[in-house]
Amino acid sequence: MDRFSIKEIELLTGIKAHTLRIWEKRYGIVKPLRTDTNIRYFSNDQLRKILNISTLNKAGLKISKIARLNEDGITAEIKKLARQNNTNVYFDRLTVCLYRFDAAEFHSVYAACVEQWGTWKTIHTILFPFLNHIGMLWGSKEIMPTNEHFISNLVRQKIFGAIDALPEPPAGDKPVVLFLPQHENHELGLLFACYYLKRKGVRTIYLGSNVPDTSLLDTIQQLQPSALVTTFFKGFGNDQVLNYLHEWTSAAEDTAVYFSGNGIQVEGVSYPDKCYYLEKVEDLESYF
Repeated sequence: MDRFSIKEIELLTGIKAHTLRIWEKRYGIVKPLRTDTNIRYFSNDQLRKILNISTLNKAGLKISKIARLNEDGITAEIKKLARQNNTNVYFDRLTVCLYRFDAAEFHSVYAACVEQWGTWKTIHTILFPFLNHIGMLWGSKEIMPTNEHFISNLVRQKIFGAIDALPEPPAGDKPVVLFLPQHENHELGLLFACYYLKRKGVRTIYLGSNVPDTSLLDTIQQLQPSALVTTFFKGFGNDQVLNYLHEWTSAAEDTAVYFSGNGIQVEGVSYPDKCYYLEKVEDLESYF
């Protein structure tokens, strides 16, 4: 995409069209181009400049000061922010990848983040907050489902790659089995948990999404794992969650179960022994 309407710029940068017009008239920062029929639009280079301006402004630089910077000055300030671990620099670039279906730029951003912070911080402080941001955009109908699928699959590739790059823990250790119940497919949080545990030296067995109930019980009985990790997203009722927990703990008495999910009632509910509710996947840090 080489042309962006002011509405598209607003969605990509988070800057209101009214604000952009004020910046244009008062500071002359970014002047839109016009088609032969006099319709205003912005180019790729202008989009990048507006994103950089937005990032600097969010970091506390006054727009009047930014307006006095030339292109090299803006770039220098952006590089300074990146060295200060300011994540907005990359967050904004990922937003552009989302709307433009730009895999090459996504890989470039990911590589830059890993070079600066390493894989763990990149996944933990960049990719996962960005996925939460995507969820809000999807909920407000500002992006298409295909945008969400595109980015989610790129993130999935990166986490699988990060997991594969870690050394294998000792084969004799009791494993932690990670899975999603039957009919559940939202596995990114589970992948993150797998990466976190393997990084800690925990032996993991990753079964993935939509694991058939009967097969899962047979596997738990066979492996007698030290723990199970799972997530409920599909609106499982509390009774159904409790039934699952009782089945799993009965199949392996010494196995702990760590579970998270949307809409699960915690207050006043008596879960089986060794079953622990996680508000978010990162809460695994309290147990491992």
